[in-house]
Amino acid sequence: MNLNKESNILNFPSEKIYKHISNINNFEEILGDDIKDFNVIDKEFFTIKIGSLPTINLKLELFENQKQVKLVSTNPKIIFYFKLSIEKIDDTKSKIKMNFTGKFSSMMEMMIKSPINKFADEIINKIDKIDFN
Repeated sequence: MNLNKESNILNFPSEKIYKHISNINNFEEILGDDIKDFNVIDKEFFTIKIGSLPTINLKLELFENQKQVKLVSTNPKIIFYFKLSIEKIDDTKSKIKMNFTGKFSSMMEMMIKSPINKFADEIINKIDKIDFN
């Protein structure tokens, strides 16, 4: 299952956006209002609870190019990740492209496609409103 979303043009340089999204403590703000519980375990791992879904353990992976971060599920039974890629438009403007990729059974995919799509939309809407300064 793949979902792709894109933010509006953000009036911030790509470096500031990367600095913000590479800090695990900022994901409570980035991931939206539906989060019932958010716990940072260390600089790479955190847990979230969304609605009635079970708690999800995520690992933050950083890329050396400083243009992408990835949130990867650490549960081997539920394999998915969110990748946030920063596209530099010019020195003061950027946008974020988000990709959700998951490997699910067809039955599971039918059950979660709509909630995941809604959650992805909420993340992009939140990103559009963040002050990255």
